[in-house]
Amino acid sequence: MTTEVRGALNLPGKLDGVDLSYVQTGVDYEKLAGAGFRFVIAKASEGVTGRDPRCAGHLAGARAAGMYAWTYGFARPSLGDPRGQARNLYEASGETYSRMCLDIEVRGDMSNPAIVAFAEEFCEEIESFGALAPVLYTFPDFARRLQPELGRSIVLARADLWMAWIPHVEPYAPGPLDKPYAPMPWERASLWQYGADHGFRAPGVPMPVDRNLFMGDEPALRAWLGLPPQEAA
Repeated sequence: MTTEVRGALNLPGKLDGVDLSYVQTGVDYEKLAGAGFRFVIAKASEGVTGRDPRCAGHLAGARAAGMYAWTYGFARPSLGDPRGQARNLYEASGETYSRMCLDIEVRGDMSNPAIVAFAEEFCEEIESFGALAPVLYTFPDFARRLQPELGRSIVLARADLWMAWIPHVEPYAPGPLDKPYAPMPWERASLWQYGADHGFRAPGVPMPVDRNLFMGDEPALRAWLGLPPQEAA
């Protein structure tokens, strides 16, 4: 299948962005921003000690081009030490104000209570640094398998949701009224990963890239990131 390179979706009250890791090299951030993308989520960490070597460059490049940028950490629950994994994300992010995301999508042979407990400890540790409540990234099948324990978690209900959900054959472009699946304990998702490696690619990124929607406008995004409102010109 030939993957189409397409600029940002122009949906009222929503913002388009991408997530980047060490896989994406040679990114032209100005071209990406010029195509209408408003944010970048950069991989910062993996497990207890792993660090993404391109995180700082992605963050700096995105911000220099006028985009918002924050981080995610890929969790390895089977390695244990959720608080150590959270500290690794916090330190690798270099952030004091912004959102951080917990990517939890692998379970190994762990039970539902063990995975939910891991995520809860991870989130509590991030909050203990005085950071905003983290955002939990997952996908529908993973979340469904964690029920009912996930749906009963008061700690994770404080975390926002980043849902990877592509309901149709890729490439898929959400419409103005579309919204992602949200499992219990969430009522809605703040972020929607609507395009994975085989969906639409993005101008300025020379290889496959995941595409995401923030389910709100720019003032809402600034508030969500803990940033002050923009002053009127």
